[in-house]
Amino acid sequence: MPEEVLVSGETGDDAAAFALSDGSALVATVDFFTPIVDDPFDWGRIAAANAFSDVYAMGATPRLALNIAAWPVDDLPLEMLVDVLRGGREVADRAGVVVIGGHTITDTEPKYGMAALGFVDPSRIVRKSPRSASDAPPNRHAARRPGEDFSDLRVRDASSLEGRDELLGSSGCDQHPD
Repeated sequence: MPEEVLVSGETGDDAAAFALSDGSALVATVDFFTPIVDDPFDWGRIAAANAFSDVYAMGATPRLALNIAAWPVDDLPLEMLVDVLRGGREVADRAGVVVIGGHTITDTEPKYGMAALGFVDPSRIVRKSPRSASDAPPNRHAARRPGEDFSDLRVRDASSLEGRDELLGSSGCDQHPD
């Protein structure tokens, strides 16, 4: 891998990170899934918050997003997809994230999510993996195993999380306007 790749899919982290020439790092992730709630607007909100949370988990601030949707156009009305996208946009707006486009396909099952991009100082990247993919044991997919060395973990102060819990409203379950 190029030396600019700071975190990759090989380490089981929440997102990938790439060093930029200006000294910052780009953090990128993609997340999408089938409906997990009945309300399309809420599904969009949840999917967007989920994608952004992966960027936040890496210590970055999300700034850009792309919608990703698969829709059964013969079985579900397109107005429902519009509600899903509206929910995603509401959370993006609250988080200060610009949705700059996306891609949709026809599928037999509805799916929605976002590719989320954020920026961080490379020294502030929060990993749940070793410093590099070459340090990781084979088949590492997520958190560390008992007995592993945790000396390379960085702890973020709570102030860097400011605003993150506000994405879905004060309770995380507030209702959208009708």
